[in-house]
Amino acid sequence: MKKLIAGFLTIAFVAVCTPLYALPEPIEKIKRGAKDIISAPLEIPKYAHKGVKEATFKPKGLVMGLLKGTAQGIKKVGSGVVDIATFLVKLD
Repeated sequence: MKKLIAGFLTIAFVAVCTPLYALPEPIEKIKRGAKDIISAPLEIPKYAHKGVKEATFKPKGLVMGLLKGTAQGIKKVGSGVVDIATFLVKLD
């Protein structure tokens, strides 16, 4: 009886844990994370240019664009690190 219960618990455990793996695309998740980390510094000039282009007072637009670009870059690095660290776990 104990073996039967242990068998059922093992099957239940495997059935619950299997969806946690992003098996068809763990490599894609690592690629996305690496791409996010590598391309994060490009956010700074992108937002700086956008800030200067849209601002009426250009120096203020440049400073705000640099700050926003830095924040977006940090956010993108964080997202990339999470993707790489959890490439086997499906978080969606």
